[in-house]
Amino acid sequence: MKGKTVIAAVIIAIAGIFIYIWASTAFINEMNYRKRAYAIQNYDPNIIDWEEAEVTLVNLAEEYCITPRIFSVRINRYLLFLNGGHAVKVKMRTKVDGLLGPSILYFNPFTKQYIGGAPRM
Repeated sequence: MKGKTVIAAVIIAIAGIFIYIWASTAFINEMNYRKRAYAIQNYDPNIIDWEEAEVTLVNLAEEYCITPRIFSVRINRYLLFLNGGHAVKVKMRTKVDGLLGPSILYFNPFTKQYIGGAPRM
């Protein structure tokens, strides 16, 4: 009887993990990511309409992302293998888009943590 309970608990735990992974990429709270990206940019006054920033789910293998040399950030980036390498991309317009291009930041959809940014070109 105890063995069946343990097996059932393991199956429920694994199912819960897979449901969490699916839900974290299927249901993206766009405003939450906009707020996080704006905060990471230190509330830069050069950012135009941060509330209107473009938020999309992208495959990070197809995007150019520079990850800082911070241990926790690198761990969050490596965790992307759980959903096939998908990350949340936040693209914010700035007053210097003509010179540098938009500011692009990437977030891990599971942990909601910053994992890197794209170079401005």
